[in-house]
Amino acid sequence: MNSSDHNEYVSTLVKEVNSATAALDKADVFGDNNARMKALEASKKLTRALETPMDVIFDHAVTDLPTNMCLRMGVDLQIFRNICASGDNPSTAKSLAASADADYILVVQILRVLSATGHVKEIGVERYKASALTKALTDPLIESSVKICFDIGNLCVAKAPEFFRRKGFKYPTTSSDTPFQLAFNTDMDYFPYADKHGMTKDFHAWMELNQRGKPNWVDWFPIQRQLIDGFDAKQSDVLLIDIGGGQGKYLKLFKEKFLDAPGRLILQELPYAVEAARLNKNDGIEGVPYDFFTPQPVKGARTYFLHWVLHDWSDEQASKILQNIVAAMTPNYSKLIINESVLPDENCPMGYASMGIMMMTQLASLERSQKQWNELLEKVGLQVVKFHEPPVSGIPGEGVIEAVKV
Repeated sequence: MNSSDHNEYVSTLVKEVNSATAALDKADVFGDNNARMKALEASKKLTRALETPMDVIFDHAVTDLPTNMCLRMGVDLQIFRNICASGDNPSTAKSLAASADADYILVVQILRVLSATGHVKEIGVERYKASALTKALTDPLIESSVKICFDIGNLCVAKAPEFFRRKGFKYPTTSSDTPFQLAFNTDMDYFPYADKHGMTKDFHAWMELNQRGKPNWVDWFPIQRQLIDGFDAKQSDVLLIDIGGGQGKYLKLFKEKFLDAPGRLILQELPYAVEAARLNKNDGIEGVPYDFFTPQPVKGARTYFLHWVLHDWSDEQASKILQNIVAAMTPNYSKLIINESVLPDENCPMGYASMGIMMMTQLASLERSQKQWNELLEKVGLQVVKFHEPPVSGIPGEGVIEAVKV
């Protein structure tokens, strides 16, 4: 693109930003997610057009790493909590250092980065107040997410180039041989290691945060039309099985939404999770211990449901999970519902692309695109009926896959 064409392109983007921000003037900025995301995307496109290649490379290669480190240390030193606790009174670098029993010069260095990124508001020489980001970072879920993403994620990513050089740049095939094992010098898989080292609580907080603000499938997927209306008790008395459904959160939401739905609701999980769910007859949900790598014991159910299960597993392992379900499904009746990321085949959002890297480096798994989902499901004898997208735009990537046995 020559200089004249680039100038014209920038002018076009400026108009897009003006148009998108004008729409925001008529909307609730955070209530109207569609308008907000359009304005945000327009501003990002303009920013990219104004940046030089060196600007971009410097940001990613130099500034991203210290930013992540300072966020993590800000949590450890309780910088965000202490600034917020001061209210309208400014916090100083010396007072924050004293509260954390940390070296003053260390805290100054960290605060330079945090103020530059807007995570704290600098109002004078070594004087700080809370910004919106400061307040957000006092949320226990966000604190835990910062910890788990840095403590495990950053180290795995840092060791990934060395791992792939050693492996001849081959994709990891098992969760017991990934950059995670190299990073932590262990033979343990991610989840047993995290449990042994007290990281499980932070992991679950991160998962909860990841779902915050996202529409739940029971609120937008056409469950009545696609699942309940076709229920036939002569085929099976089971309406829905949540396989690997944790403590039954999504089944409980389903039950609340469809109180009069016919058929049984079953939670299948490992014994400790079923016990932790503490289900009773009043819940209307049955808890059944089950390992999804073994044959599916419930035959011919109307719906088999998987939520954030398959992204933890490689195609080989995911195929085994799916084959056990397919063997139990009744053609032209049973349906498989998968509620997970469905990445676009091109122009993937950065957040979901990055999650794919995390899954690869820690679990030898991946976030799958439409093309990859079609290939995986066809391989085990399933056919995609439809990829359903939630009605709220601006949250690309997560959706529901409806599939039937061929």
